[in-house]
Amino acid sequence: MNFILPNRSQWRTLSFPFPIIIISIYYLMFYNLGMDLTLSLNLFGLVFTLGILSWWLSVVISNCMNWLLPDSEQLPLRALCIFLSQLSIEIVIVSILFQALDRVSQPGRLELDQAHFVAALVLALLSNIIFNSIWQVRYIFEHWKNALTTKELLDQEQLLREYRGLREQLHPYFLFDSLYAVGRLIANDLERSITYLDVLSKVYRAFLNENKKELCSLSQEFEHVMLYVKLLETANGMPIRLDISPIGEHSAHYLPPFSIQRIIEDVKDYHYPDPNLPEIRIWTEEAYVYVEHGLHAHWNYTPSANLRSIVGRYNYLKIGQFSVKKNGESLRYSLPLQVK
Repeated sequence: MNFILPNRSQWRTLSFPFPIIIISIYYLMFYNLGMDLTLSLNLFGLVFTLGILSWWLSVVISNCMNWLLPDSEQLPLRALCIFLSQLSIEIVIVSILFQALDRVSQPGRLELDQAHFVAALVLALLSNIIFNSIWQVRYIFEHWKNALTTKELLDQEQLLREYRGLREQLHPYFLFDSLYAVGRLIANDLERSITYLDVLSKVYRAFLNENKKELCSLSQEFEHVMLYVKLLETANGMPIRLDISPIGEHSAHYLPPFSIQRIIEDVKDYHYPDPNLPEIRIWTEEAYVYVEHGLHAHWNYTPSANLRSIVGRYNYLKIGQFSVKKNGESLRYSLPLQVK
C-alpha cells in the first residue's frame, strides 16, 4: 500500500468540498480586516497552499491508520488516533500561518489575535473531520465489500469441494452393487446376466459422457432414467411401475445429470428387500420436475448420499432449491429446472 498517494475517493474531496472549506476559512478569518486586493490575493494563496499541505497530511495519516488498524472493530481507536494526529498537525500549520502573516504584514494592516488563532484551528480541524469522515465511510464500505467477496469465494470453493466429493463417491457404490448383481445373475440365469451386462455398459457410458457436465436436458435425463430402470428390471426379473407424463415444452430445460436416477435408486434402497417397488410418478409443472412414490409402513427418511449429492449440485449451481416433502402416504421430490 502506498501511504503518500491519495486514492480515488481522497482525490475527489480535493475538488469538493475542499475549495468551499478554504474559501470559508479565508472569509471568516479576514473578511473584516479591510485589506486591499493584492494583500487579499497573497493571503488567499497562502491559506490555499497550507490547506493543500493539511489535506495531503490528512491523506497520509488516514492511509497509515487504515493499514495499522484495518478491522471494523478498530474504528473507534482509528478515529481517535486520526483526530489526535490531525490536532497536532493543525496546531503547527495554523502557527506557521500566523507567523507568516506577522512577518509579511505591515503594522496596523492585520490585527490577528488569539480569537482568530482559535477560529482558524477549529475550522481546520472541522475540515479534516469532514474529509476523514468521507474517507472512512468509503474505506469501511470497501473493506466490507472485500470481506463479503472473500467469504463468497470461500463458500463457493467449499461447495465445489463438496459437490465433487459427493459426485465421485457415488461411482464405487454403484459399481459394487452392479458387480454383485452380475455375480448373482451369472450363478442363476446366464442369459439375463448377458442382457444385464449390455445395459450396464450403456449406463456406464452415459455416466462417463454426462456426469462431468454440470447440466443436462430433461429429455436426456429421461433417457438415463429409462436405461437405469431397464437395468433394475433385468436384475430383479420384474417390471418397475413407472408413470412418466409427457414433458412437452420442458424437454429442453436443464437439471443436474442423473438426479432423477439417484432418486429412483433411493426408492429401491428404501424398499429393499421387498422387490415390489411402489409406483413412481414423474411429471413437470412450470419450472419444476416432480418425482413421487408411495411409502411402505416402516419408512424412515434419512438423507442418503444420493440426495446429498443432488442438494450439493443445486447449491453449487444456484438454479433453485431441491426439496423432499411427505405428501400424505407418498414422498415428493421437487427438482427446479434451469431454462436456457
